[in-house]
This record gives sequence, C-alpha cells and structure tokens, in this order.
Amino acid sequence: MVGSRLPSSWHMPWPTRARQNPTSPTTWMTLLRHTATRLHSRLSQYTEMARAVHGPEYDPSAHDFDGEIVMRVGGGKKHGRYWMGDGVIDTSSTPTLSQIRARSTSASPAIRPRPTTASHLVNELQVISVLFVAY
Repeated sequence: MVGSRLPSSWHMPWPTRARQNPTSPTTWMTLLRHTATRLHSRLSQYTEMARAVHGPEYDPSAHDFDGEIVMRVGGGKKHGRYWMGDGVIDTSSTPTLSQIRARSTSASPAIRPRPTTASHLVNELQVISVLFVAY
C-alpha cells in the first residue's frame, strides 16, 4: 500500500482551541453576548438614520424596514446580503446603492461604510476597558 500513506502533518493532534465544545455554556454565552451587542448596535444605527430621514418622532417598531435606509446605513449589499433584515426587505422595491447615490443631494443622509468585524471588536474592548477603569 504505497499510496495509502498520509502526510505526517495529519497525524499531529489538533490544537486545543479548535476543539472547543460547541454545546458548552461558555461558548453559547460568548456567542449570545456578541450577537446581542451587534444587534443592539445595528438597531440603534438604523433608528438614528430613520429618524434623520422621517423626522424625530419616527417609531421604527410601527413601520416595516425601509430598504433604502438599510442600504445607507449598511453601505449597500455585501456578498448579496443586506446589512440587517435580509429576509424581510423586498428586494424588488429597494433601490440599489448606485441609484441611491445618483439621486442623493447634500441634504440627504450620508451613505455610511459598513463597519468591519474588527471595528466592532475594538469598540467592545474600549467599552470593557472603560467599565473596568470606572469600576
């Protein structure tokens, strides 16, 4: 059996970090904390932009998602997905980012670049360090 020999790297044990138990409570709590932080951040940014467009009394819970606002806040679609509410937004009635740019004026809300995961992590670390110093 000459062809059945595996490379020597396959015989080495996997790193311990890669073998975390996906059902452990700490893994789930970390995932939930990260997801809740991202969701709160996105909803806050969406609400801020919606109130800038529709007025300060605008209540986003009483209306459907506005696809144009999601496009402005999220910097368009990345990899074919909206920044939030991907399965809720009607793609046929939502303008593309180039259409939004073409009809935007200086008085229109700015189209924001989509924040990266690294920037979210830096913001979380800044909040944690401020809480630690303040405590």
